[in-house]
Amino acid sequence: MKSSRIKTVLTLAVLAMACFAMTTSAQAGPVGQLGILDEAWFTANTINPGTGAAWKAGDTYQLAFVTYTDTIASINPPVAPWDDIATFDAIAQADADDAGIGSSVGVTWNVIGSTATVDARDHAVVSGPVYTCSGIDLATGYTDMWDGSVANEITHIDGTSINESVSRWGLCWTGSYDDGTKTTNPLGDTDRFVSMGDPIANDGPVGSNWIDYGGNRNQDFSNTCCIYGLSEPLKVVFPEVDYIALKTHFGQTTSAGATDGDYDDDGDVDWDDLQILQDAFRELNDANANPIPEPASLLIMLGAGLPALLKRRRSRS
Repeated sequence: MKSSRIKTVLTLAVLAMACFAMTTSAQAGPVGQLGILDEAWFTANTINPGTGAAWKAGDTYQLAFVTYTDTIASINPPVAPWDDIATFDAIAQADADDAGIGSSVGVTWNVIGSTATVDARDHAVVSGPVYTCSGIDLATGYTDMWDGSVANEITHIDGTSINESVSRWGLCWTGSYDDGTKTTNPLGDTDRFVSMGDPIANDGPVGSNWIDYGGNRNQDFSNTCCIYGLSEPLKVVFPEVDYIALKTHFGQTTSAGATDGDYDDDGDVDWDDLQILQDAFRELNDANANPIPEPASLLIMLGAGLPALLKRRRSRS
């Protein structure tokens, strides 16, 4: 019982601290998970292109980038591990991890590419609008992503363009046609060639050859080139409104939705959702040089008052 009481008190304390941070911030607009799409971005982009309506809590979007890490696309012999899509996923994930937008914040990234057993459009699943890691629009959703072109150049995480010093010919391994299906030379192919895309589109409008370089798509798989990474769906939160929802429904274990405070979409409202909301607050307050204390600092601040709160609870039992 004691541990349960401590957790309850800490939950209330953390919620209170989040509320305090909320009320001391002048900002009240939406923010995106990871903070790349921040309040200023949403102020300039008020409409969700995937729905045609204003952004709301629980809406999702995705980010894409060109890796800095380059790789060969196959080897013969042996084929393994280059015929395994997980090999390329790991490269995209590692680049995101290095930039602090991957495993450390619970975000999974997949390669946008095809092997002999999986198509890019079925592996790097697009479920909403897609942007670069600088917030530049690429596609409004699944259909737009796989219609043969994207709206702008896909860049590295830091917003810079691919170049031949990073990836040979400035191309990316994809193994895919422009509709996201595998070519006859997918990733892991063993007949010397693997298909490529051109993020800059030297032979056409920017974005037109991003996944399929047309007649020049097939290149020697022993060359070292970059790949594309796509994030899992990332959520939009409205900190002031969402704090009230989370506080109201905290502890709900079934059938919760984004409007109830379930920001990680697992059907309940718990500590994980609180962490997502705290991260959103932190992004807002960091912009104002008014950061929320990290959890360790928060516990120290609460230390003096915690025993009194527990004593008060025991006296009521």
